[in-house]
This record gives sequence, structure tokens and C-alpha cells, in this order.
Amino acid sequence: MNHLRWHVVRKTVPIPLTIRTNIRSSSVVLSRDGRHLVVGGGATVHLSILDAETLALQEQIPTRGDTTNSVQSVMSGRYILANASRGRIAWRNLRVNRARDLFVLDGLTLELIGVVQLGENLGNIHDLGDGTVLVPSVQSRRLSRLDLATLTVVEGIRTAERDFLPTNISVRDDGAIALVTEGAYLGRVAVGTEVLVMDPQHPAERSRFEFYGGLQHPRGSLFHPDGRHILIADRKAHALVTLDWVQRRTADTRPIGDYPEDIGWMPDRREVWITFDGNRGERKVALVEVTTGQLTEFHLPGHTTNAPVFSPDGRMMYVPLSDQNGVGVIDLKRRIVIDFIATTKQASDLAISADGRRLYVAHHGGTHVSLLE
Repeated sequence: MNHLRWHVVRKTVPIPLTIRTNIRSSSVVLSRDGRHLVVGGGATVHLSILDAETLALQEQIPTRGDTTNSVQSVMSGRYILANASRGRIAWRNLRVNRARDLFVLDGLTLELIGVVQLGENLGNIHDLGDGTVLVPSVQSRRLSRLDLATLTVVEGIRTAERDFLPTNISVRDDGAIALVTEGAYLGRVAVGTEVLVMDPQHPAERSRFEFYGGLQHPRGSLFHPDGRHILIADRKAHALVTLDWVQRRTADTRPIGDYPEDIGWMPDRREVWITFDGNRGERKVALVEVTTGQLTEFHLPGHTTNAPVFSPDGRMMYVPLSDQNGVGVIDLKRRIVIDFIATTKQASDLAISADGRRLYVAHHGGTHVSLLE
């Protein structure tokens, strides 16, 4: 059995911090050897390194920022990347500049390799699998291809011919095509979208087109295995939209429920998972079979803003419930929600050990970390 055995919280520890904001995001990743955790959060001004077995604090890396935000592992764990914000932050729902530093750590030793400044408000970073990553700077309207070995920008472009904010990146499996999407805005309301098509190795070689009809406000995107179509969770259309990038058209629009937030592949890559904004719509996670379109819904006591994680055998799905103190457990073979593991703090992000027997929870703001078994 390579999944959690008892569904209990073994330990929860606080992380020493200096609270600068009320931003509650947090994230956690395991080192390449699984012996340590790297934790960041919206209420911290550093990256925290913990022992994965005892949760003892080993080190804190100052970020020179007001907050630390997303932490992610790339190149099969060779590097760990972390964002840090400096300067002004969002206030009363107003969009203001947030300068970001990108911290690059060795994924095994967790030594800080260096810090790169790539613009304001970094979006989701995509691993190109060749030692480089594609980094969107949303408010700077830039795309940068960064070489992690040298920490140099191989190539960068500006997307500011019009009001285009590059956020969501999808790269085809063969690495030949990348799509970058973001909604077009009237004030703060999404009224449509444009799509940037490019060679991820050479971002400056690009074309641009608009989709009409089904696509309105993309929140996450994936290339279909056929390489021609792209699947997008559209928040405003309340649908899973399939785009044909060759014919520059919307191929299909499938209703899936109110306010989808994100999309990702299931372990078998036959289905996609979709999360939803439970503050406005239903509190659930949905699975969609990409060939037949079959929809399976799992209703939960809360909603998630971060991706679920899976047991190594692909049977169990663990969902952090960002508005609740706990983690939802879904048995994918039986297709039912089997448990809710209560924690003392709101659950934000998850990491699972290689053997599937330990689940780590980063709580809102990065103020606490829990070990579940």
C-alpha cells in the first residue's frame, strides 16, 4: 500500500515569521531526496527549510521581499524555484505593481544558487525540459526563457502591443508549440481573450489570434494528447472549452459548473481534474474524460485554490480545502469521497512523499506545516 494508512495528523508545527501582509497563499515542495521541505507563504519574508521526518526547522533563507509566494520543483527535482514579492501589494481589490524576484535553489542540497529579477507579478512558470523555463511577467507584459544553469535570459519578448497579460502557459508534449492565454479586460471585468502562439524555444517567433464564442475568461489550460487541441477551464463561461489552434476556432464548449479555477492531468492522462471557486459556485472537484467528455463530480465540505496531489499508485486523490481546516480524500477507483482529514489550520498546499505514506500540508500564509499519515 503506497498511500496514507491512518488519515491522521501526526504533527503540526509553527514557522517563525514576520507578518507583513494578510495574503494567505502558501506552498510546499519536497527536496529531491525527500528528506527536507521548502515552504513559502504570503505571511512570510523568507523561505523555510524543514526536516521532512520531524518538521524541525533547519534554515530560513531571507528573500528581501515583503512575502514569499509560489514554490515549485522543476527538471525532475533538480531545481526549486520560489517567487518573492517586493513593493506595493493589492489593496481593496486594486491592481498595483508587485515586483518579483525569482529564487533558484539546488533541489538536492537546497543551497541558494541565485536570484533573478524578471519583471512584475510572475505568472505560472513552465518547465521546458531542456534546462530552461518559460516565465511570464504579467504586469510587465513580458515572456522570458531562463537558463537555470547560468541564470541568464536566453530570449525574452514583450507582449504589450495591446493590453495582453501573459498568465497561463501550455506547451505541447513535443515542445514545438506553446500557447499563452489571458483574458482581455474592460476595467477589471474579463470580456474575452486572446491567444499567443509561439515556439517556446524562440518566444519572439509568434503569431496572435482571438477566439470567439465559447472562450471568455481562461483560468488554466492543457494541450490535448493529439497535439492539435487545447483544453481550457473558462471561469466566465462556466465550461471546459476545447480550442482547435490549427483552425483558430472553438471546437467544443462543455458546461461543467460555476467558476472553474484550474485544470490539470490525472495520473493516467485520460482524464483532467478541474477545481472550482467555492465562494461563488459549488464546492467540488470535477473529472472529465477527454475522449468521451464524461463528467464525474466530487462534492467536498470546502473548495481548493491549489492543485490536488495523488498517491503513487494513482488510486487516492488528496485535495487541500483552502477555506476549511482539512484535506479531502477521494478514492479514484471507487469514485467516492472517503474521508475528510481535519487539521488545526486552513489547508493551502500539499506535497506527498515518494512512498505515498506521508502527506505534508502548508497552511494559509505559510504560518504552519502539518504531517499527515
